[in-house]
Amino acid sequence: AIENHLPPALESMRAYLDRARELHAAKPVASHYLRVFAMNIAMSLRSRLKPPDIAFVSAFMDELEQERSNLEAKRVAGMDNPHAAIQSFALDLYNRARSADKPEVNHPHPSQKWTVVDAPKVAQAF
Repeated sequence: AIENHLPPALESMRAYLDRARELHAAKPVASHYLRVFAMNIAMSLRSRLKPPDIAFVSAFMDELEQERSNLEAKRVAGMDNPHAAIQSFALDLYNRARSADKPEVNHPHPSQKWTVVDAPKVAQAF
């Protein structure tokens, strides 16, 4: 893919492009819109870019258009309402992270670390 040849002037896009590459197979809509966000970063930097960098941005833009067309042609779930698809993905990530951070406690005890959110569970244990 074109992002493997990212010019130094556009290095601020790398984190978004890396996450997009990781998500490409599992969440193609989220991946595409991460790449669109990276393109927005490139467009905000265009006044400082050199001609080779502008050529990269132009090629990347063409690649994004092709990707969007492919996603729409395949009728990928979420392309009709990308905002809802991305929101659903974000909530899923949040819930997974929250579950990983806080193991489920069946019998809470006041001596355990707990948050205000868990206080009702502790109160019910008595």
